[in-house]
Order: sequence, then structure tokens, then C-alpha cells
Amino acid sequence: MGSVLGSWRDSINANRGCHDSRQDVSYTDSLRPHVLSLNNTTSDAGFNLSFEDISVYKTSLKRHILFPASGTMHSGSFVGIMGPSGSGKTTLIKVLAGKVRPSSGAVYVNNQVSSHIVLRSLVAYVPQDDIILPDLTVREAILYSARIRIGGTFNDRHLQQYVDYLIASMGLQSVENHLVGDATGRSIPGGERKRVNIALELAAAPSTLVLDEPTSGLDANAALSVMTLLKRLSEQGLVVVCVIHQPRSEIFALLDRLLLLSDGKQVFLGSASASLNFVTRLGVAPCYKSSNPADTIIDAISNIHQAGFNALTDSDNYQDSIPTGSWVSKSGTERYGDSEGRSSNSGGLPALMQRAQQRRASWHKQAYLACLRGLVQQSRQVSSLALEITTGAITGLLIGLSNFEYKGHLFQGVFLPPLRSLSSATSYRLLAEQGMLCCLAIGCAAGPAGVILFAEDRLVLNREWQSGHSPSAFFLGKTISSIPRMAVSALHFASFYMLLTTPMIDFGQLFINCLLYFYCIYGLGCVVAALVRRQDAPVMAMLISLVFSALSGCAPRLATVNEWKLKWIWIIFPGVWFSEANFNENISPLSSLYDTKTAAETVGYTLNRTSTDLAMLLVIGTVYRIISYIVLVFSSRKNQS
Repeated sequence: MGSVLGSWRDSINANRGCHDSRQDVSYTDSLRPHVLSLNNTTSDAGFNLSFEDISVYKTSLKRHILFPASGTMHSGSFVGIMGPSGSGKTTLIKVLAGKVRPSSGAVYVNNQVSSHIVLRSLVAYVPQDDIILPDLTVREAILYSARIRIGGTFNDRHLQQYVDYLIASMGLQSVENHLVGDATGRSIPGGERKRVNIALELAAAPSTLVLDEPTSGLDANAALSVMTLLKRLSEQGLVVVCVIHQPRSEIFALLDRLLLLSDGKQVFLGSASASLNFVTRLGVAPCYKSSNPADTIIDAISNIHQAGFNALTDSDNYQDSIPTGSWVSKSGTERYGDSEGRSSNSGGLPALMQRAQQRRASWHKQAYLACLRGLVQQSRQVSSLALEITTGAITGLLIGLSNFEYKGHLFQGVFLPPLRSLSSATSYRLLAEQGMLCCLAIGCAAGPAGVILFAEDRLVLNREWQSGHSPSAFFLGKTISSIPRMAVSALHFASFYMLLTTPMIDFGQLFINCLLYFYCIYGLGCVVAALVRRQDAPVMAMLISLVFSALSGCAPRLATVNEWKLKWIWIIFPGVWFSEANFNENISPLSSLYDTKTAAETVGYTLNRTSTDLAMLLVIGTVYRIISYIVLVFSSRKNQS
């Protein structure tokens, strides 16, 4: 294959005329292996992607959404996939990219059957939606992708150079230090955003690039610019396959080959120039020389769809329409210039897979990078963090004000002998109420925040996992990066509560208790974010947090619950463990004066096991994250089945 770097260096010179100048990046030969195709040792043989009789049957709909389709896409070709809405275009390219497993048939790389795992490693997939974290700059997003996907082979200096070339070739120099943003705030323009989406996949230097409607949402000029870029990439040896919907004539002229689908059935596969002649000679739609060729094609296959697919497979009429040099597969698909079927090239797949695995960053490095990225994200979420801290501080302040008149005297028990006769009315419940109120306050502050923190990464996790990022490393890094945020919020809550309530508990112990309960509620946010729609998730997390607070052992008392034989329900939630730890640490300094054992038995808590309480909070918060992880992995695999 030709050198992708060569094209990028040419495009740098072209782009420097319209972008700010920057210091030139010297080219090093050590970069060559990953700016060529995935396997430059087999570049002479080329990289070919073939598929034979692949179909997809959707069980929930009880019908095929893609009927058996076959074809070959050669190295250096720019292939467009067209068809009416619902014709199976996206399903087809997801099968080619290993995102969806076919119900039948097989996909081949260099004439060797390839599983979906192999395809994920070798084929880069650019989704229609621009799934990019909004709190990163353009450069940070691309550099992160490069570090994850080829960081196992190249050091950071080489990766920085590589990203410099990539940004320049994509025409992103003017926005490389701008935040990507999202629809709710300031963001880079749509055309640049689409280029960033493509650059995230090009960061892996793939041999095949598959795109789902890369021009959607773009104006005519931006769409043409993106497609011209893709054409240039294909000319450097990449296989570029994209779904397009009624492109303008200039875009249509860029295509080398065209695959047409109608109602899930493959209609045509051949050169783009021959496709117009094919559909007009079928007699199903008129061809006007002044019209957009893509419009003519869509009209033709839409009419076929309305009349029934038999119009294409009728042997008499169909064979008459076939020009010299074409051939028909057993499925009735017309193909031009593809009479040899799959490529005879049968080498290189083991080497390709070995290189892909070697280039990927190690697990611990992926976790480290995910943690750093999470910290960067949160450092830029100033308003969200400020709201969480303010909520925690205000709730701590309000609880403290409600307790201010007690002057720190939150417990009144029975004196130990010989002072027992001097005991007045007991007050055991007030400390239990303090635990419940703290649970309520932390739930209000951390519930919605935990959901927002993890919900924004749900789609990103799915994309990155299917591109080679370890989901467990992603999750661990994200969890570790959220600890400073939890600590800051817990510190503000504990400070205001301690200042006005003046409880007997040590401030350090109170802070640890609150931090671990924040950890549990953030874990709850992970689960809710994985199961509930994003717009409903914050409210749902807060409601569940209220339930946790009610199950803290205050009302009904844990002793009463134990009499009902239902204590096992209470102890699987974090509220009771937080309240017990809070009760223990407030009552233990008074154990030489009061009968604390009787007080604990009355409420239902167990004395002298604060370490166990804290350990249980840590375990419960971790279990919530494991549940969230399993749900996300299961849902992603379900989408591929």
C-alpha cells in the first residue's frame, strides 16, 4: 500500500495556507509501520475485505433486516452504500466492522474467515452520531485514542508527532485546542466535529475505514470536504466504505464502487459509473441527464421496492438488462467488474492480528490513561462540581442548624452504676436520626451527580470497547478519577455539619464515613445510568437514595426489623452501615459514663464494629459498580447478537 503519511504530509502543506502556521514536525522512520496499513509487510499483496451470503435476522421483529449479500472491497477502493431508509445499510457496515454478528454467512479478510473480534481489531468504524466527550479538546481526544490503540508499540513522543500529522491532514489545526463541546453548549462547527469523529478512528492507522453516513447534518460544502478527504485516504491504500444518502453529484463522482440495497436485499455491486446505466436500463425509473445521478438511483430502487423484488430476479427481463462484462451471483445481484469474486490473496491475517494486539496499550496503561482523562474532564465541569459541592454544603448547614440547639448533646442514656439512680429520660433515637439525615443529604448531593458523571460516558464506553479499549480498565480509571470529586463534596458536607452540630465523633472519622457513603451513592449512579434513560436517571437516583435513607435503622428501629425477620433486607443497603458507624463513633466516648450496650440493643445496632461498617460500605459501593459494568457489557453484546 501507499504511505498514508505521504498523503498527510501533502495535505499539511495544503492546509497551512489557511491555518495558523506551526513548527514543522520532523518525520522519523520509526513512525512508518503505523502510518502505513496495519501490516506493511503484506502491503504488496494488499488488504481485501470480502463478505459472502451474510444476513441478519432480528428475533424481536421476527424478520430479516438484511438478506444474504456478497461482495469484495479491494485495497485502495472508495465504496459507497446507498438505498432507501430501512434497507439495511447500517446493519451491513456494522457486520463488516464486527459490531453486529451475522445470522449466516461470513466476512473474510484476505480470503480468510474472520470473527467479529478480528474485524474489530482491523476495521475502524465511524458511527453516524459524533460520539465524542465534550469536555476534551480536539487534540486531547485524538491523542487519547492514539495512546490507547497504538500506544503499546510507540512512545509518547512518537505519538505526539503522529497526532500532529493527523490533525494537520484533517484540517483541524485551527480548532485543535478548542473543546469539542456538545449540542447544549459551545462546540466546534459540524464539519470539524465530523472530521474529529473520523480522526479518532484514523488514530489507529487502520487498513479499512467504515463510516455510517459521514455527511449527515452537514451543509453541502462541508459534506463535499469530508468526502474528498475520504477519497484521498482511499487513494493511499485504505479500504473506505461509507453509507451515503442521496449525495450531490460531486460527491457521487468521487466513488469508485457502489453497493445498492433495497428492503434489506442487495441489488447491485459494481463501479459507480456503471450503476446509473444499470438502473436506467431496468426501465423502472426515467433518467434525466440534468438530474443528480444519486437521485435517479434512489428513485429507481425505491420503485423496485414498491413493485417487489421479483422485478430484479425475473430471469428474462433481468438478463436482458445486464451489459457485457457483468455477472450475476446466485442471489440475483448484478456485479460489474468483479467477476473473480473474493480475492485470491490468502495471506497476512495472522500477522495483521499479531500487529494489532502488539500495538494496543497494556491494561494497566489503559486504566491509567482513563483515570487521567477523567480528571481532565472533571476539572472542566466547573458548574456541575460547584452545584454538587453547594448542595452538600447547604444540606450539611441545614442539618447543623437543626441540631444547633442541642449544643452537641445528641445522646442521653442510663448512667452506669453507682449513678444509675440519677438517670433521667433516655434519648437513643436522636443519634439514629442523625445517620438518616446525613444519608438523605448525601443522597441529594451525590445521586444526580453520580448519574451525570457516568451517563455521559456510556456511549463512549461502548464505542471505545468495540475499538479495543478494555472496558474494565475504562471503568477502573473512571472510578479512581471520581474519588477526588467525592472527597471534595464529602469534605464540604462534613465541615458544615461538624461546625454546627458539634457531635462527639472525630472529624476525620466523620469525613471517612461520608466519603464512603458518597462512594456508594456514586456507585448507585453507575447502575441507574446503565439501566435508565438519561433524562430520567437523575430523578431515579435521588428516589432510590431516599429509600436507602429510610432503611438506615432509625424508623422503624433495626431491633424491630429484626423481630420481623427482615433485617437481611436492611443490611444489603448502605444506609444502615453508615448509621451504625455514626452511632458507634458518637457513643463510644461516652461508654465510661452511660450504659451504651443497652442503648445499642434498643436501637438494634452492634457496638464496636466501625471497621466492619466501613468495609461493608466499600463492598456495597464496589458491588454497585460491578453490576453496572455487567449491565453495560451485556447490553453491548446483546446489540451485536
